[in-house]
Amino acid sequence: MIGRFEYLDTTAMFKTIGNGPIETDAQFAKVLYDKYGPGIYSLIAINKGHSGFWSFWKVELTFEGFRKLHKTRNFVNFQKKKLFGKINGLKRRLEKDEKNKTDQHKKLSEGEKEKIKNKLKSLKEVADTNFSEEDEEFDKMLADFDNLEKRGPFPYLKQLQPVYNFHVYQPLKIKNTNEAEINGLW
Repeated sequence: MIGRFEYLDTTAMFKTIGNGPIETDAQFAKVLYDKYGPGIYSLIAINKGHSGFWSFWKVELTFEGFRKLHKTRNFVNFQKKKLFGKINGLKRRLEKDEKNKTDQHKKLSEGEKEKIKNKLKSLKEVADTNFSEEDEEFDKMLADFDNLEKRGPFPYLKQLQPVYNFHVYQPLKIKNTNEAEINGLW
């Protein structure tokens, strides 16, 4: 653990919780960068009155800016998603060709169909040897849990779009308020 923000500090930081100056994720990223420097940070949070922690934000901070990272992304999940994306793309291409019976110019030739089917077969073999059914069941369980408890910085911070691209930091908008001194009244 590198650092922490106390509960009372957060009410002074975030506009949505208290009366703080931070409204967007770019402003919060600037505060994190100024306090802790560049790096990859995973922030967890706790709500008063609720049990347990929840994943608030995973972010990469650099000199130029920041980007939000996927919370559960690792190399294996990335490769799996890429592989199944290719498989689904080839399946859709074959299904589209089956539905397109009227336009002969867009229809695939038998040789092209055979190439796609062979490629699909080889990709499925790679998927079967590298990813077991247990992995798939575990992934489904994780996906169900993620959908059930989908949380992040949303109600507390406005997110810049597109969410997973690099963005520049935004300075804090601090309002200068003049406080009157009332010593003589009491």
